Amino acid sequence: LHPLENRAVRGLYSPASTFKIVTAAAALAEQVIDTKKKLICKGSMVFGGQEFHCWNERGHGEVDLERAIVESCDIYFYQIGLRLGPGRLAHYGSLFGFGRPTGIELPHELPGLIPTTQWKLRTRGEGWVDGETLTIAIGQGYLLCTPTQLAMATAVLANGGRLLKPAIIKEIRGANGKIVYEHTPVERWKIPLSGKDFATLQHALRAVVSNEKGTGRRAQVPGIQVSGKTGTSQVMRLRQKPEVNELVPYHERTHSIFVAYVDNMSKKVALAVIIEHGGSGGKSAARLARSIISRYYGVSDPGDPKK
Repeated sequence: LHPLENRAVRGLYSPASTFKIVTAAAALAEQVIDTKKKLICKGSMVFGGQEFHCWNERGHGEVDLERAIVESCDIYFYQIGLRLGPGRLAHYGSLFGFGRPTGIELPHELPGLIPTTQWKLRTRGEGWVDGETLTIAIGQGYLLCTPTQLAMATAVLANGGRLLKPAIIKEIRGANGKIVYEHTPVERWKIPLSGKDFATLQHALRAVVSNEKGTGRRAQVPGIQVSGKTGTSQVMRLRQKPEVNELVPYHERTHSIFVAYVDNMSKKVALAVIIEHGGSGGKSAARLARSIISRYYGVSDPGDPKK
């Protein structure tokens, strides 16, 4: 409802399940999980006297890391988040570029927020509650980011851990046509994750789109290898069911989020799509990402997969 606000650098949103990429990367780097170790999802879990739900009320059953990413199992990441704790979640979130300006050449960029125990004590005068760690692990709670931060963090996966400063200008030519300025990529740092671990994450993100059970399968474009992750960002305490999203008052509807990258084409691209109050990330945002990718590569939008 504020059309002149530059949401790319000033819109603040919970990253929702797209942040599970960070949680997974942290768990691999800190060796708190075995990629083949399966955890149980029954649709909910009780912790600290409070019940935490998975988006799949029936549960996913036995889930390993790849399936947890592909089907976006909340219960798996709740358990991983508890093993990591708020400090390590905040540390790796910062390494992926959250909680600080990206440095892009646009004015008034907001830094977003990566919450820590010290931040909560300083700003709210309260100690950290363990249950808050669960919500951070799935990208909810106090976490806030901009679309530009999401796109930059997504590009990290395609770049094998290199976090590059985003830029607007590719080159400037003078009146005679000669290049007077040409952008050189600036690497800010590299995330300390092994090549094997990055390959594990990349394989899972491809399956998010290519697998028939993947939450991002609506982003499939034939002949183009799309890797991505869905997110459905709560704006109210209780998550609304996507299938009845239109019956929910507009300002209470979830935000639809999808991040993606394409790295098997001559032109490579990473993007973040956020549709305010658009419902499920696997529906609205994934479809829009598919249209954007199709247009970018000059192919026709194939529509939803027939599965």
